[in-house]
Amino acid sequence: MTLKAPRRGILALLLIAVAVSAGYLLHEDEPTYEWTERVFRGVALESRVVAGADGDDFLVAKGTVQVPEVRGKADSRMINIGYMVVPGIEGAGEIPIVMVAGGPGGSHIADIHKSWVQRLVRIFRRVGDVVMVDLRGINSSGPAFEVSGASNKLRNVASGEDYLQLQRDIGAANRAQLIADGFDLSGYVVTEAAADVIAVADALGYGKLNLYGTSFGSHFTFTTARVFPDRVNRFLVTGLEGYDHTYDDGVAVLDAVRQIAREAETVWDGAYGVENPLEALLSLAARAEEDPASAHGLAPYEVEYLILYGSSYDFGYQLGNRSSMKSWPADVAKIMAGERLWRLPFARRLTGFYEGKSPSDAAVGLFDCSSHISQARQKRLTQTAPESFPNNSEYMNALCAGWDVTPLPPEFQQGTISQVPALFVHGTYDTSTPYPNAVEMLEQFPNASLVTVYGGSHGALWEALSAHPPLADEIVGWFQGEAPPPDVTLGPIPFDPLER
Repeated sequence: MTLKAPRRGILALLLIAVAVSAGYLLHEDEPTYEWTERVFRGVALESRVVAGADGDDFLVAKGTVQVPEVRGKADSRMINIGYMVVPGIEGAGEIPIVMVAGGPGGSHIADIHKSWVQRLVRIFRRVGDVVMVDLRGINSSGPAFEVSGASNKLRNVASGEDYLQLQRDIGAANRAQLIADGFDLSGYVVTEAAADVIAVADALGYGKLNLYGTSFGSHFTFTTARVFPDRVNRFLVTGLEGYDHTYDDGVAVLDAVRQIAREAETVWDGAYGVENPLEALLSLAARAEEDPASAHGLAPYEVEYLILYGSSYDFGYQLGNRSSMKSWPADVAKIMAGERLWRLPFARRLTGFYEGKSPSDAAVGLFDCSSHISQARQKRLTQTAPESFPNNSEYMNALCAGWDVTPLPPEFQQGTISQVPALFVHGTYDTSTPYPNAVEMLEQFPNASLVTVYGGSHGALWEALSAHPPLADEIVGWFQGEAPPPDVTLGPIPFDPLER
């Protein structure tokens, strides 16, 4: 994951469209939008019609399964894991596809009405039933996380160290809050979450599973395949976070930004005496280091943050997604001119109010910090971190120091070789989980194939589906044992022109 404020772009995923026959969910002659109890695979579930984003309504069913908060602990309380399911189309296979969300803290179930979720479910239900599982503590899995961020919210976060101290305080305050609410934090690790997936599968009577995950969902998927190799048939992952990739490699992220910046040169056209928007912001960061007044009052850490995100100062771009990076050059030109930066004092005072307050923030502190990073990789990333660029290692070290959760053992981060067949889809312009993550994870999965999306961002799978429609059929074919899809090359980014 990459330095973010207010949050990582939450990625997310998929769900549902369904033709139902006798014994499954609803009948075609029952056009109701109310929740109704129905029996699915011998289990009484709540089912209903959902309005399809493409104009076609479809059917879903939801349920929960109880699991121990900490498996193997005799006095552990029971918690609920929420799931949603839709049957595959007529003639689909017997092996379901389980979709686990990204974040950590995302939810396909909560996003069921979104078109990108429904699009992927329409593809996957051609393979088999589609099952969505909420991460423990999130959305329909409960008790759900409730946190309020730092106890001292009103502060002047005017330097990088101020911001790191805020993260420590957020972690410490949220940790104390969840413990007071009765959470056993040792249960909120990805290995327990992987066992939750199997518990849902068992409740529905499934044997083998296919899996899908993006971003943290890929980390979740990898772990499930590793801990339960006999239960996983195949899996598809995109925007990869491996066992040892909780912190991003700043060098790899910077390389992706440089590629985007080179594309932007066509609209930048030598503005401010530099070749592209990245060089402009790097020069602004150097000025901020020497004298913030010469950089419109920006602190160095704020300029670094602005390389990837513009939302804190009311700019629309985020480099993690092609659709939201279009305004990057034009917005950077405005930043160089000092536009909208009168908000700096207010933003610094309000930072403590809008960070660390969501269930997703708690999920990051628990799951990312417990998955952690190996000492060797952390040392390497610290030594190679580029100057004047977001240092994800510093950010996560501060946050995790506040949360003070026990990390999984070192052998977890080191990984093990898995023979489970896998399909990796990763974009070369991914600034959230850089492309080398996928290349490194190929060593762990010798039966994996990598589909490179040239020019693809953190949403590379969706971008590739739009640019290369046959990819949907190719993914279905791969799950059915056919050859993996070919690489995909996207067209130029349609950057907005600069205002001259």
